[in-house]
Amino acid sequence: MKEYYLVEGHLGGDYWIEVNPDDPDQVDWIEATCHQCGDNDWIVGSASTKKEAYHLCKKYYEGTDYWEDMYESFLKEIGEGK
Repeated sequence: MKEYYLVEGHLGGDYWIEVNPDDPDQVDWIEATCHQCGDNDWIVGSASTKKEAYHLCKKYYEGTDYWEDMYESFLKEIGEGK
């Protein structure tokens, strides 16, 4: 089963990215400091199933409607979204 990181993008767009278990530098690459602005993306958590993604989105985006967009984004990532 594939696993995906939920990443808070430093430019305002959060996203999912598939975990590459063969790349020991993936986390460092994702969270690397931007040379233009000095900020960085941040891994919020990971999910392998729709249930895990649902709970991660609900918890991280608590109090906002953005969790629905990010959950739908996960479904698209795994080929089940609209």
